[in-house]
Amino acid sequence: MFFSAIKKVLGRFISAIRKKSCDMPKKLITVKELAEILSIKPKTIYTWAELGLIPCYKLLGCLRFDPDEIEAWKNTWRRGGGEGYNPVAQTLISPRERR
Repeated sequence: MFFSAIKKVLGRFISAIRKKSCDMPKKLITVKELAEILSIKPKTIYTWAELGLIPCYKLLGCLRFDPDEIEAWKNTWRRGGGEGYNPVAQTLISPRERR
């Protein structure tokens, strides 16, 4: 009786995990891959991630990025195309001009 109850609970747990796995991104990309896509240095990506300016996941100490989230994030930087923080334009402004 005890083992059948455990088997039933584990069955529910496994089926729930299988349902959730469908919602996971198909492939997360690395800092190096994203740097090549955006044509910027990996150090810039690390800085943006640390400041919370770019959507990312930290898995086992490594940054990973969902390509769909990055595409949506890139669309927010277009002039007139969306509102929000533009990290590229912000880096072009000197500290003197920010005051």
